[in-house]
Amino acid sequence: MKDRKKARILIADDERNIREGLSRLLKSSDYDCLEASDGEIAYKILMTESIDLIISDIRMQGMDGLELLEKVNKLHIPVPIIFITGHGSIEMAVDSLQKGAYDFLIKPVDAKKLELLIEKALSERIPTETPSSLQRKKIEKPQIELIGDSKIIKNLTEKIKHIAKSRSNIYILGESGTGKEVVCDMLHYYDDPQKPLIKVNCAALSSTLLESELFGHEKGSFTGATGQKIGRFEAASGGSIFLDEISEVGMDTQVKLLRVIQEKKIERVGSTNSIKVDIRIICASNKDLSEEVKKGKFREDLFYRLNVIDLYVPPLRDRMEDLPLLARYFFEKFALINNKKIEIDSNVYERFQAYDWPGNIRELQNAIEKIVVLSRTPLITEEFLPKQISHFQKKEDFIRIPYGIPMDEAEKTILLENLKRFDNNKSKLARTMGLGRKTIQLKLKSYGLSDEDENKKS
Repeated sequence: MKDRKKARILIADDERNIREGLSRLLKSSDYDCLEASDGEIAYKILMTESIDLIISDIRMQGMDGLELLEKVNKLHIPVPIIFITGHGSIEMAVDSLQKGAYDFLIKPVDAKKLELLIEKALSERIPTETPSSLQRKKIEKPQIELIGDSKIIKNLTEKIKHIAKSRSNIYILGESGTGKEVVCDMLHYYDDPQKPLIKVNCAALSSTLLESELFGHEKGSFTGATGQKIGRFEAASGGSIFLDEISEVGMDTQVKLLRVIQEKKIERVGSTNSIKVDIRIICASNKDLSEEVKKGKFREDLFYRLNVIDLYVPPLRDRMEDLPLLARYFFEKFALINNKKIEIDSNVYERFQAYDWPGNIRELQNAIEKIVVLSRTPLITEEFLPKQISHFQKKEDFIRIPYGIPMDEAEKTILLENLKRFDNNKSKLARTMGLGRKTIQLKLKSYGLSDEDENKKS
């Protein structure tokens, strides 16, 4: 997120007093504001200025808010849009959510609620290219592809294309940073990008807030519920909802999710009226849900309902042949964003190949962004690499025993190296080597290592 004082907000409304009132309010909170009296002017400003967020009326003379949203979507400009609307246009506002708007507020606008919504939208925004850089790249469609030529990625891509139009629920499993959200975007793109796709990070919200986000709420249903809120399931009806980190959902919410799947109905918090929804659930987790079921942390019946079709996204270490392609992609991307011309020394790729990337593609992307930003010369060399990459040494899965070493020294080396590998766990060492724990202790003592010494080392 940009520094709050530098965030630029474009306000589009054909009512001058509303437009200027919002501008005064937001400037008093240290936002930089630009104004437009209709959608056409707002669109022109967006093409020439760097904008972080748009606040727009839905109904305007000339180009209205929905047309503006459509143009923004076609150009793939990653700017959140918050709509403001009168009571008579709530259906249009719900339609705007299905088409990609961030949220909407009903007139008269509550100033505090608006500021909180703006802050939330800006904090969730991922830094990407500016509209001008998007134009330079002449992007006609979003970069929704898994980058790589490895067999495992080609097979995954083919499976995604094959199942994309299915209305069955889909479960995406993979470690953090492997690209599970990209897989979701691909499913949506190869299905029908005009359908709604609503995303929810389940781990980022408390149980109470998550239920309000998913199912919506009625005015007065809890403290702070000052108005009716449309839930994400309702907004996603006719399309898909992406529930990221589904393993973090509490048991009470799991019961309600099961009911949504079984009955295709939801109830807003504070209401007894059922609302029909036509929805496909795409869920993702970095934890194996089948293991969570065994631990009693996830409902088995819900797991089987969600896991109709499963997709496994491999970690980067299992597709290292794709690393050069991925690295080149990110180097080009961040060089363009930062207006730099760069060349990559071959040693950089060698160090990349030697590293095991525990944070997967997200770690690779972040590392390359940092390298490009901090580079002082056009040639990117090893000196620009983060220390955890440039100084990385892979753990060997064998023990080196020199020629001619006495048997007791060889035994000592084997015991001590295995003890290190097992984090000083003598019981595990004894089981692995087929020795009694007491024997292990006596041998360590003969090497001059007491239990106290071992505790200090551990």
